[in-house]
Amino acid sequence: MRPIAILLGILFSIFVAVGLTMATTGNISWDFAIARWDFVLAAIDVAALVAWWIYKNNFGFGEYLLGVIIFVAIVICLPIVLRWVDDREASALKKPPSGVGTLVPKTLLTSSSPKSATRST
Repeated sequence: MRPIAILLGILFSIFVAVGLTMATTGNISWDFAIARWDFVLAAIDVAALVAWWIYKNNFGFGEYLLGVIIFVAIVICLPIVLRWVDDREASALKKPPSGVGTLVPKTLLTSSSPKSATRST
């Protein structure tokens, strides 16, 4: 393996580890902003690693197809991971998760206790 491939592989692990740590243990907005940036950088890192892998080797159709599948997976998974970080931030900062206002009427989001029914005799 070339040093650039090793470096990109190590950086990917670091970006994912820091992103997961910040997203799961975050208490302030900066923690979640750092997590988002780490996941974006991890996606860029994987894309660069795959591009470097394809560029430096003389592969057949199967390997190029694998590279395309990895790029498609990055495009699909990155928004899902960023949405997960947004929802983690919302629950950590005690805000309603994103999209709840459109799915649930706002009257159901208020915390009003039901009136107890009393029987009069």
